[in-house]
Amino acid sequence: MPDTVYSPPSLKELCARTILRNSLPILKITHPHILEYLSSYHECSFCGGPYLDSFVRRWRCWERDGVELRLEYKLCIAHWTNDDERIKLMFCRMPDTAMKLPVLEVEKRLGMRRSISNLGLKMKTALKKSEHINNSSDDHLDMENTAFDNLETIPVWNAIKRSP
Repeated sequence: MPDTVYSPPSLKELCARTILRNSLPILKITHPHILEYLSSYHECSFCGGPYLDSFVRRWRCWERDGVELRLEYKLCIAHWTNDDERIKLMFCRMPDTAMKLPVLEVEKRLGMRRSISNLGLKMKTALKKSEHINNSSDDHLDMENTAFDNLETIPVWNAIKRSP
């Protein structure tokens, strides 16, 4: 079966894929229609990465005991163009389009523990470094008095609701 015509993802979808793939925090005041859009993602048949409106369809057909079997793949990108490439990719590292576990989830699975105070100290140190950079640059780049300082963020997975 021929592949369907592929249309590239929109900027909106690329942003949503990045948020979901990297488990980025989102603003607590994010509009409900954006949360609904984020929760409507599907998983790539190959890498498990997210896609929303735009995907690549691949078919694999074979015959067993006189019965034609068809398998449909819905991919976030064109991971492969033929069966040889598909088989080779099964033995490679996961592509960058695959979902990434949040850092705390990775540490939990590895049995590591992160001290919250240690995390806070690292964040304060990073902020001080960025303040130093900001103070040494132009005065109009004063990052301390932005409108975004008091906005709360939440993990994307806490914000979206997925139906089973």
